[in-house]
Amino acid sequence: MATKEKESLLDIFLKILTPIITVVSILIGVWQYNDAQRNNELMEFKRNIWLKQQQAYEEIGNIVSNVVNSTDDTTQFNQNLKKFREIYWGKLVLVEDDSVEIEMIKFNAETQDFKEGVRNKEDLMRRGYKLIKTCKKSINSSWKKLNYYE
Repeated sequence: MATKEKESLLDIFLKILTPIITVVSILIGVWQYNDAQRNNELMEFKRNIWLKQQQAYEEIGNIVSNVVNSTDDTTQFNQNLKKFREIYWGKLVLVEDDSVEIEMIKFNAETQDFKEGVRNKEDLMRRGYKLIKTCKKSINSSWKKLNYYE
């Protein structure tokens, strides 16, 4: 009888334990799914910010090129400089990092010095090139921060 009681207790124990294990397994699966969803949403948010940063930097690169290449035409130069400042005070503030901000300030000051005759076109080109290179470094750095492969 002791053997039958042990089998009966084991049978009852297994009947209780099986649904508990099933419920725990389901809860772990739900938790893992929700955690993965949160991570995916965060990654998508970071990716969207990175894309906006890339687009803004590309636009700045084009405008800097236009500013530098319009130094012989005062009207065109001023129009391009106006576009630069619109982005400088607008969308770029949302996505730029500190190094790009510093180079934007320096390029803006260089344009003023150029207009006042203190600097020449080559100085403006060098400063513009440095700004664009800083944007490139910033994009690369931001991409690495996305942690796609970690």
